[in-house]
Amino acid sequence: MPRKMLKDKILELVEARQYVTYAEFERFFPEHKEDPPLSRLVHGSVKNIIYWIGMDQEFADAVAELTVEKLIFMHPTPPLTYLIDGAGLDLPLVKRPPKNGYEKPHWLPVTFCTHPAYS
Repeated sequence: MPRKMLKDKILELVEARQYVTYAEFERFFPEHKEDPPLSRLVHGSVKNIIYWIGMDQEFADAVAELTVEKLIFMHPTPPLTYLIDGAGLDLPLVKRPPKNGYEKPHWLPVTFCTHPAYS
């Protein structure tokens, strides 16, 4: 599927549902789920912070572009949000990331909305 079409479908889902998890993305975009899961969606500047494992690079790039374009926004969420969606990662949770990142992978559960975080 062309990148623009994929981005439009992701944006449409986030606009309709709000607070969309990667687990929901897997259900709505099964063609972008890796089996076995190989790719890690990671924090760009803090070492070993993992958002999700198992979505392909095309999907990850589309989500990243939508966030850079400020069309969708990433919000930290409790892991219970993912458990409700029937998913999660078997990694320690991010609490207070060290300045130079973690030595081992840690999970930062996030959701996606069409509005920035409230301050």
